[in-house]
Amino acid sequence: MKRLSFLVLLVLSVFATNVFAEGEVDVWGGYTRLDFDRKIDKQVDNTNDFLKKVSDGMFEMSKFLDPDSEFAKITKAGADSLDGFKINSNGKMDNAFAVGVDCFFGGDENVKPGFRVAYLQSGKRKTFMSKNGIFIDDIYLFTRVSLASIMPGIRLSYDVSEEFSLNGKLFAGIAVADNNFKLGSKHESLDKFEISSSRTAFAMDTSVGAQYLFTKKFGLGLDLGYRPFPSDFSGFTAKLGLNFKI
Repeated sequence: MKRLSFLVLLVLSVFATNVFAEGEVDVWGGYTRLDFDRKIDKQVDNTNDFLKKVSDGMFEMSKFLDPDSEFAKITKAGADSLDGFKINSNGKMDNAFAVGVDCFFGGDENVKPGFRVAYLQSGKRKTFMSKNGIFIDDIYLFTRVSLASIMPGIRLSYDVSEEFSLNGKLFAGIAVADNNFKLGSKHESLDKFEISSSRTAFAMDTSVGAQYLFTKKFGLGLDLGYRPFPSDFSGFTAKLGLNFKI
């Protein structure tokens, strides 16, 4: 659904640019960093610390109970089941690929208003359980996030020569963040079980860059910037794009 929405916005963006005189379209792709892995690592460590404390506590409690009592047997069995049990996680979510379209219009070459439509998707993180270092394949969880945004903005340019220019861009608008969780298991009934949650947030993207024109209508640009989004979607960005003048 997010990808379909992005394609619709992309078509509308190109159409809108053609309505305005002297418009420009930048089609770009790039790499961006997120900040999810550190948060998940901390959650995994906290969970494992808690499990160890519970296991140690139950084991110590069993020492003070009548060994022949049912409660002592249950307590000892619980301590044994948690001993060596750990939550593990691998994969990277922080490395994300982004694509987008910037549209600019207006007669002034050095100051152009416009808007950006963008989409990014993180890498995949797998969380699973193990007992004494042996993987338990009963159930495991895949986590991935994506972000679709549309933001009005402005581009300021400085011409170094007819072909080469420097620029700064600022966009601010709204974004829809999607968190996707997929359960996997050796049990076939759970293999396709997915949970998704979405939220809308304020979005912003800033960058500085350079552009080289091969012809009067076509050029190549490189942008480096920062995305000060709320929560864990903030991160540095690097984009390589093609510029088309309408």
